[in-house]
Amino acid sequence: MQIGENFVHYKKLLTDVELLTKVLQKHFAKQITCHLGCTSCCYQQLSLFQVEADFISKAVKKLTPETQKKLLLAAQAIETQTNTSEACPMLDGLACSIYESRPIICRTHGFPITFKDDESQELSLDVCPLNFSEEGDAVELNLTDTIDIDRLNLRLAAINYTYCRDILADSKKSAERIPMFEIIISALTNLGL
Repeated sequence: MQIGENFVHYKKLLTDVELLTKVLQKHFAKQITCHLGCTSCCYQQLSLFQVEADFISKAVKKLTPETQKKLLLAAQAIETQTNTSEACPMLDGLACSIYESRPIICRTHGFPITFKDDESQELSLDVCPLNFSEEGDAVELNLTDTIDIDRLNLRLAAINYTYCRDILADSKKSAERIPMFEIIISALTNLGL
C-alpha cells in the first residue's frame, strides 16, 4: 500500500459520516443549532485511536507555524496540568484549528445518537441539550433519524485495527487510545518550535 492510501478506509468513514450529518442537519434544520462559534462540545479532553491520531498529526504539521506554536503551548499546558481550562487544545478562539480533519467524535457531536446502555442493555437516545431545546421543537425521533454510535464506533475500531496491523505492522497499537494533547506534542516536538 502506498503512503497516500494509508487512510483510504478512514477517509471513506469520514465521508459517510459527513453525508449522514448533512442529511440530519437538513431534516432537523430548526432543531439542530450547531454553528461556527458554538464551542460547547469542545470543552473536554479526547483520546483517539491510532488511525485518527496519525491522521490528525498530518493535519497539525500542515498548519501555519503561528498556529502550531499556539497548539503546542496549549497541549503542553494540559500535559503539565498548568492549564486553567478544559478546552480541547485544538480550539483556537471560536473554531477548531483542524476542522476539516477533526475526529469522528467531533463530527457527531450535537446530532441525535442512539447507543446501547451498558447496564440495562436497552437502546438509549442522546442529543445535545442546546439542540431540540426550543419550545415547539419537540419531535418524535425514529432510529433512522439518529446516528447509531455503537455501529459507527465498531466500524472505526475495525478500520483502526486494520490500519495498525497493515500500515504500522503492530496490531497491539489498535487497543491504545492517544490523548489529543499527546498527538499535538508528538507531531510538533521535532519541528523546532
